[in-house]
Amino acid sequence: MFGFDEFSRVVNKNEKKLAKFLNLDKSILSRTIDGLVKNGQKTSDVINRESDAYYEQALKQIPRKNREQIIENIAILAQAFLDYESQLESRAECCKSTHDRSERGK
Repeated sequence: MFGFDEFSRVVNKNEKKLAKFLNLDKSILSRTIDGLVKNGQKTSDVINRESDAYYEQALKQIPRKNREQIIENIAILAQAFLDYESQLESRAECCKSTHDRSERGK
């Protein structure tokens, strides 16, 4: 996922080009980007807090004796998603490398 710090880093790296493309003064663009990142981070923090509260209340609906088992199974499921995502990324890199080599051969 593309975080606000990463967004800021990428945009700041290309700020001069972006300012020229948008026909804006670099300082105005910089202040605008800083404001967007700050507001985006605040919004993200609110969403995270509200999500945490929501899931906490949802878990309270599960009988206490079953909660630990549910949480363990969710952790297993989350790890499975991460492992699968890693496999997909590896395949994409493999295909990208093959594609790059075939493009150079043309």
